[in-house]
Amino acid sequence: MFWYVVGAVFLVLLLGFMVGIFIIDRRYERKKTSETFSPGLRLEIEQEREEGLERHNKFKKAVERAKLAEDPDKTLQ
Repeated sequence: MFWYVVGAVFLVLLLGFMVGIFIIDRRYERKKTSETFSPGLRLEIEQEREEGLERHNKFKKAVERAKLAEDPDKTLQ
């Protein structure tokens, strides 16, 4: 009889632990991805975005300059 009580208490503790882990995990899953980044990683991603935007703008400017410098009679194509 003693072991049944010990087993039941252990089972209740185990279920409580599992429910606690489930609740904590659900809170984490509901966060936006950007909120879960560490500050260093967030800074690195922001720098990469800015560099990518700069490259994109330079490319667009280069394409525009190429269009303006294009041969007017289209003989070079």
